[in-house]
Amino acid sequence: MRVSQVKNPDDKVFCASCSRFVCLYHEACTVLEQGPGSESEALIEQAVNRGDR
Repeated sequence: MRVSQVKNPDDKVFCASCSRFVCLYHEACTVLEQGPGSESEALIEQAVNRGDR
């Protein structure tokens, strides 16, 4: 994943291979803090399925 070097909470995170919007930086941090599990997967799905891509 790619994010700006500033890493503001509202910075967009993009897939490094296809350059598609994945989620916001603060959402990615939340997923990384929680580790693997159903809550993390739900956050990822919610971020990916957002309509503002």
